[in-house]
Amino acid sequence: MTRQETLFLHLLRCGLWNTPAGELPEPLPTQEEWQGIWEIARRQTVRGLLWSAIGQLPREQRPPQPMMWTMLAAVDAIERSNGQMAGAVQASHLLLKQEGMEPILMKGMAVGLLYTHPEWRECGDIDWFIPSGQGFKNLPAQLRRQGYAPTAAADGSLSFDMQDVEVELHQQLIDIEAPGCQKVLSKLIEEEGVREIRTDEGMVFSMPSPLLTLVMLNAHLMKHAFTVGVGLRQFCDMARAYHTWHGQYDADRLTYYYRQLGLQRWTDLMHSLLTDYLGLPAHELPYPLRRKEADSRRLMKTILDEGNFGQHTRAWQRAAASPANIKRHTVRQILRKTPLSMRYAPWEMICKIGGLAIGQWKKPFNNQR
Repeated sequence: MTRQETLFLHLLRCGLWNTPAGELPEPLPTQEEWQGIWEIARRQTVRGLLWSAIGQLPREQRPPQPMMWTMLAAVDAIERSNGQMAGAVQASHLLLKQEGMEPILMKGMAVGLLYTHPEWRECGDIDWFIPSGQGFKNLPAQLRRQGYAPTAAADGSLSFDMQDVEVELHQQLIDIEAPGCQKVLSKLIEEEGVREIRTDEGMVFSMPSPLLTLVMLNAHLMKHAFTVGVGLRQFCDMARAYHTWHGQYDADRLTYYYRQLGLQRWTDLMHSLLTDYLGLPAHELPYPLRRKEADSRRLMKTILDEGNFGQHTRAWQRAAASPANIKRHTVRQILRKTPLSMRYAPWEMICKIGGLAIGQWKKPFNNQR
């Protein structure tokens, strides 16, 4: 690991847990190194966490003033994006309710509330889960009548733009494809259910229970880690969820569901990364740590090399101009990660890849209807 990466992870841990950054190791970072550290944070979409840590450094150890202004501008933009996201969440929630849906907020802003500074968590899109039996198949026509242009993805989800924010509608709460797991998933979702959350702005939404959210975040992490790629922001979300909800859920029951859903081996690997690199206390895990040091190092290297959702490699930048090239790039990414994915979640990854392939084959026909 390079010096810049080591300094970045030190500051990231301080920002994640809102702890003093202390004094940086000598020699202090040069302006070029600070630029490199900030670039890693940009690629991993965790600039808000880094800013939080830098603000606690002794003044003489902070980046040069011109860089501080650059960082401040970026964090101000993140705050404004979160404000825009909150407005789009409220508007899309109202729209879906008017169309007879009872949407459940997934990830995103709901998970952002677990941070010390939710306004500094970099946001992506808005994810709503639409429970079965609520007429998901009618949603495209309903949205078009309201003036929106929904598009279907290979996994069966719908997406549309609202107030310049992408909104995704999902039929599946937990991203697990293995047929043998579906009854277990249905039982888990039925038993756990949802709870209401209230934002600082007074908005009230439904989100999955803590245990259900942990399973959802875990499965989502695994899917992206073994396919297109995943950034440290998603691992930070998992760490904050474990930390915030420690003692508020049945750890034995969560461990049981990890095992029943085929997540156990992957979870062991993820736990190694959360404790070794992000500083999550081991006692806040749902079961004793089983270290996977060699593979956690390999996984962390992949994360740092690829950036958020694998979109910061030269290969991705070459492919990004064409949807067909993106598909080919995705296939190459999946094949390259096969040795790791087959070791930690073989059956699930076989089912997931097969499901994506079928979805891509059917998609042109679905769009014609």
